[in-house]
Amino acid sequence: PLYLPIIYNVGEGTLYCLDTSQMNEEGECPVVAWPLGGYEETPVLEIIAEDFGKFFLDMVERQIEYKKEARVCSDKY
Repeated sequence: PLYLPIIYNVGEGTLYCLDTSQMNEEGECPVVAWPLGGYEETPVLEIIAEDFGKFFLDMVERQIEYKKEARVCSDKY
């Protein structure tokens, strides 16, 4: 649906979308998981983050942690 613009493809069939039908008073909307098969088969979507800012910060922090772990692993060998 048009009110669920896709912002990230997880890669295993799940898409992360902004649920613009749930805007708060600040004009922010939650990031939701849209599973393989689409919304029609799963009418209640899992909220991944309260808003895009929290979602983006979490993605950046995860990537930093992943890079740190990869560096530690490569230093061991």
